[in-house]
Amino acid sequence: MRLRVLFVDDYPDTADLLCENVANCDWIEAESVASAQEALAKAERFLPHVAVIDIGMPCMNGWELGERLKSVVPGIRLIALSGYTQPDHHARSLAYGFIDHLDKPPDLPRLISILKSLCP
Repeated sequence: MRLRVLFVDDYPDTADLLCENVANCDWIEAESVASAQEALAKAERFLPHVAVIDIGMPCMNGWELGERLKSVVPGIRLIALSGYTQPDHHARSLAYGFIDHLDKPPDLPRLISILKSLCP
């Protein structure tokens, strides 16, 4: 079974690039979207195991989106990806139930290692 990963970032190029960077991992099936609303709609169909979410999005921040995704896909694991790099931002992500908070630009080997640890 492949790990289904949803990348969410209001800069579509960022989400697309992350998808491309994990494309060579044959154990990952990845999709990308550019808004919280798209993420909620995609999650209903794609049923991701993991969502990697930009925190600083307009309309609905990543922490709020994470809460909503948990009701759409019970058991989903959340990873924050953000330019918000202060310790209190990391702590807030953990308080919202995210398993990690990665600073932008992400350390790709670290991201892939985290994803590998979440394989079903």
